[in-house]
Amino acid sequence: MPITTDYTKAVSIASRSLRACVTPQGIIAGTHHFVDLWARDSLFAVWGALEIGEYSAVRNTIDAFLHTQRSDGLIAHRILRARVSPLRYFGVISYYKNPVANFRSYQSGGLVLDGGLLTIIAVARYVRATNDIRYVKNRYNSLFHAIEWHLKRFKGDVLSEWYLCEWMDAVYKRGSTLYTNTLYAKALHDMSYLAQTVGKKRDAYIFEGKANFIEKKLNLLFWNGTYYVDWISRFQKKHAFFNSHANMLAVNFKIATPVQAKSICTYALHKCVVDFTLESSTPRYPWWRIPPYNHIAGIGDYHNGLRWLQPGIHYALALYTLGEARRAQRMMRVIAEHINHYDGVYEVYEKSGEPVRRLLYKAEEPFAWSAGLFLYATGVIMKSKLFKHDCSHGTIAIKKDCEG
Repeated sequence: MPITTDYTKAVSIASRSLRACVTPQGIIAGTHHFVDLWARDSLFAVWGALEIGEYSAVRNTIDAFLHTQRSDGLIAHRILRARVSPLRYFGVISYYKNPVANFRSYQSGGLVLDGGLLTIIAVARYVRATNDIRYVKNRYNSLFHAIEWHLKRFKGDVLSEWYLCEWMDAVYKRGSTLYTNTLYAKALHDMSYLAQTVGKKRDAYIFEGKANFIEKKLNLLFWNGTYYVDWISRFQKKHAFFNSHANMLAVNFKIATPVQAKSICTYALHKCVVDFTLESSTPRYPWWRIPPYNHIAGIGDYHNGLRWLQPGIHYALALYTLGEARRAQRMMRVIAEHINHYDGVYEVYEKSGEPVRRLLYKAEEPFAWSAGLFLYATGVIMKSKLFKHDCSHGTIAIKKDCEG
């Protein structure tokens, strides 16, 4: 049946938001204070850019990270287009002549591990969407080098990271996090797929075996009988916070079995669904796990109580993965209504649902990550064919009909 006009409006707003973040260097996280290419923002945004036919922006984004790859294989987690300064948050941006690649957290100094993983996942999505085999052939060695860095450094075992190096970089965690290791398993599976597409059968077999091994380790180490715990620190201490974003990724990447996926979604429904999205985590992290400067800036709840769209969108995708299409569509419509109400896709929201507008911090808008994920989920869940790509002729034709 046709979806509502309001949903179509939300798709238009999300498309506008994502396109506003397209630059010649690739997709930036936002247009105000997040003017850099952050791997997790830009490369998740790629998922939605593929839905609306922004193929050139997708290639430019991926290539920006591959072109700044370190000689040992590590890929940056951020490509700085402007100097880091508190003035950024007041609209004063000082751009570099040439972008600068970041490999370490500017907060803790630790190596950030997800840049290469997200790059591989993005390339796999691009190839599946376009069948552009030549593209991956020309970049296969760089991608191989990227995943090899992780395999060598961690000797084929789960990844471990320093404080403030995962997505929740406003919460002190040290050790093996669910978020990063879920991406690791997915990247290994996708590297196997990419190897297969270019005829590297031996590589494909090896990567698939390593992916299966990491999946088994995740289920052995992180599964607590109801959901995957947030992270595991020294001496195998499990921190059993429910990280909704990472758990939904585990469902959508098929790391969780159908039984586990059902358990995760049921737990989320009863513990952290808050109308238009999910709580990022439950229970709340203790105050001392939040960096002092976040408290001083008045955003101690940045990753500890404020609302993000990403977990809610991934929850809708998880429901769809479980075969609960109507529940997934209802969740997407609620998110669409929220986007329409505020006429934009914002980075983060208050508990009330309003975009964060505090004395020293205002939510970024447009926000490429959430806009891209919303468009991607629209294509998957709502069966919305916004664009039709004809690979044989290299043309893109817009489709007006959206079905749900």
